Amino acid sequence: SKIWFDKLTIPSKVEGQIKYKIFDMISVQLVISPGCTHCAEVRKVLDELKPKYPSMQVEEIDATTEKGMELVVKYSIMASPGTIVNGELFATGGINKDSLVKKLDSLKI
Repeated sequence: SKIWFDKLTIPSKVEGQIKYKIFDMISVQLVISPGCTHCAEVRKVLDELKPKYPSMQVEEIDATTEKGMELVVKYSIMASPGTIVNGELFATGGINKDSLVKKLDSLKI
């Protein structure tokens, strides 16, 4: 069993004092398939965005596994990767980086 956290606390020094900033966790699930070129492109975009969104957790799920097949059916994913953000299908196939940034910004406190 997994323990899921919906908040992330990150310490930072401000004027010599340690302050804690609380972020809502952002869950991104990539439903991928072997040999998928769009999957690599989406991974690259997520890697580039990770520093801006420290609370973003990315999970890659192979579409051919039981969990992957469940997500394919649940979200009607017809192209790889299926990109699911906080339990909502964001895109299939590729992603538009600007649209993803807007979505992630809308989830930040």
